[in-house]
Amino acid sequence: MTVEPEIGFVAAGKRARTLMSHLYTIREQDYFLCERDDDWPHGFYDAYAESTPEWVDDVSDLNPSVTAIMNPGSESRETAYELCRDHGDDPELYGSLDAFLEAGQFDTAVVASPNDQHIEAVVPLLENDVDLLCEKPLATTLEDHDEMIAADRDSDALFYVGFQRRVAPYYRKIKELLTEGTIGDVGMMNHVEVRDPFQSSSGGFRFSQERSGGALLEKNSHDFDLFNWYAEADPVRVSAFGGQHVFTENTDIVDQATVNVHYDDGTVGSLELCLYNGVGHVDVYDVHTRKTSEYRGTDGVVLAPDKPDVIEVQRRGETNTLTVSAEGSHGGDIFQMRRFLRCLAGDAEPPATAVAAKKAAAVSFAAERSIDRDGTVVEIDANYDLQ
Repeated sequence: MTVEPEIGFVAAGKRARTLMSHLYTIREQDYFLCERDDDWPHGFYDAYAESTPEWVDDVSDLNPSVTAIMNPGSESRETAYELCRDHGDDPELYGSLDAFLEAGQFDTAVVASPNDQHIEAVVPLLENDVDLLCEKPLATTLEDHDEMIAADRDSDALFYVGFQRRVAPYYRKIKELLTEGTIGDVGMMNHVEVRDPFQSSSGGFRFSQERSGGALLEKNSHDFDLFNWYAEADPVRVSAFGGQHVFTENTDIVDQATVNVHYDDGTVGSLELCLYNGVGHVDVYDVHTRKTSEYRGTDGVVLAPDKPDVIEVQRRGETNTLTVSAEGSHGGDIFQMRRFLRCLAGDAEPPATAVAAKKAAAVSFAAERSIDRDGTVVEIDANYDLQ
């Protein structure tokens, strides 16, 4: 059965256009990550083999289209429209959310607006049982997370939370290694990110604490979600230090932070963020960044060095190096789009829930509160509210 969702985009900025591009990449392939006119190796299995191996993913049944775009700014709206036209779609354009919700012709939505605007789109869409994908973070307050969780509970729609790392092969492989006990009982997790500052061209809202929810929510809710997912436990205490070391004018977000997270099973996670000293490779958004992570267990260490497709497993007397695909950009956007389309077809489930999004946000907000209170420990309760 062909899956043909008609998708309306809430926002048309750089992030939304990236998601559109991945949508079209999938639509224009017969096999995932294989150009339509490239028969090797996928097409040969069709022609000469009784069956195809598991890694040959036929996506020819996925036929999404973009039918509506909402963005207040006309320039971004027109740029997104031209992208769609280049791929054969002719979406209707809207300058306001009200007009989009009232007159837009779509049965599915992608919400990629600034963080503080997600709730005004997500709640009415869920109330009208519209399947949707919403970018992380879901909201800039825990109260807004609760409102979305309630709307999701009362809706018949699919609510897909945009934690794309949960479906990216690289991070799924780390999850597999930890779950299988490759390094024994994991007790410590560490993420380090040293990068250029946020790009104002991709959304000046990121420099506003109120609009973004803070740097640790905007940038590191992914990391805290991975901590939560890998630990399979609940965060209960957070302490953090940080502040504004370089960027102190016309912004109120932190540009450096160290965060410690304590879980109810004794696992601890630590994160370091630096937003003013980009080194290392250049990522998909032309930002210099260095990312490393370590997971330490009783029998060894899983190390994700600053190489986009390498994982090292270090045990006493041996080191094994694994090469895992990091294709798809930004932690796995194209894998997320494929998973979302598969969810729409009823062939898969979302990898994360709105409750999981609140859990990651709670760690982010607890860290920001701890920074404001000179490192005071902040407690998180069973509902992922701060105490």
